[in-house]
Amino acid sequence: MSVALGGFSTSDQQVGRAMGQISRRLRALAAGGAVLGLGAVVTLAAWSDVQTFEGSFQAGSFGILGSADGVTWTSNTDTPLELTFAGSDNLVPGTAVYTGYHLKNIGTIPAYITYSVAEQGALTLGTDLTYQLVRTAAPACDATAVAGGTAVNTGEEFTLGVEASQSYCLEVTLSGDYGEGLAESSAVTWRFDAVQ
Repeated sequence: MSVALGGFSTSDQQVGRAMGQISRRLRALAAGGAVLGLGAVVTLAAWSDVQTFEGSFQAGSFGILGSADGVTWTSNTDTPLELTFAGSDNLVPGTAVYTGYHLKNIGTIPAYITYSVAEQGALTLGTDLTYQLVRTAAPACDATAVAGGTAVNTGEEFTLGVEASQSYCLEVTLSGDYGEGLAESSAVTWRFDAVQ
């Protein structure tokens, strides 16, 4: 049998083949659609979760204070704390005078301390004065404390822990060779430099 389509003659076999091709294409498209549809359904039904994390940060604090008595603490960066040496206004050659000093770390991190001596003012006594600084376990400061203390040398670095304090005894001696007898005087500044 032949069928005329649009002026053309087509056999049953040709029509069957054409319909079969169309049917296969439709099935392929339908299958593709089913796959796409399934993908869409899976995407919409997927579970999700999120984990976040954070940290808080704060800089540490840093600083030291000085004291003449271990009770009253002050900052003396620009103006030195005035220390009192009993008898320092009437020194005799070969004798020593003493006074205590205390250092405290008020920061939240350890401080690395360096000790130094700087002569200032009228330096007429010059090298006739010698100094000895020692660490002590008690506030008392005299010849006995110096003898039993641990010497602190200029330029030496040591650590002062967080909120820790340290007592010192300072001995100043006028040389036994001093023979001017002119009531000469000198002003001396000691310092602790703290770094981190």
